[in-house]
Amino acid sequence: SRPVLSPFLSLEGEMPTRRLVRAAYQALLGAAIARGRPRLRGQTPAEYQRSLEATRLGADDALSTITEAYERARYAPEPPTLEEAQRARRAWEQLRPRLEERGSRAEEWRPAGPEGGTESP
Repeated sequence: SRPVLSPFLSLEGEMPTRRLVRAAYQALLGAAIARGRPRLRGQTPAEYQRSLEATRLGADDALSTITEAYERARYAPEPPTLEEAQRARRAWEQLRPRLEERGSRAEEWRPAGPEGGTESP
């Protein structure tokens, strides 16, 4: 049997706070992928955040928290603080049920139009 490869970068060897933040962000990505909303190649974390906000998930503050923490964990020379890492984890815990409520149908993920309907992708 072949080992299953993760679509995400390894967390092995990361400092604990970086690992915690990146694991929370990877959980967000995995849940969104499972529901037809992957982060596109070349799409920045901030652009991805905006695309998820456009779906009217109703958790913009949590998306902002987890995205900002991920950007620091992934790209900044200094690791996130323990407080930042814990906030990112709590943000994921807030986002998870909202993602699960959305189900897996792609039409549930389309941005809402001005009249509350959906727009074509």
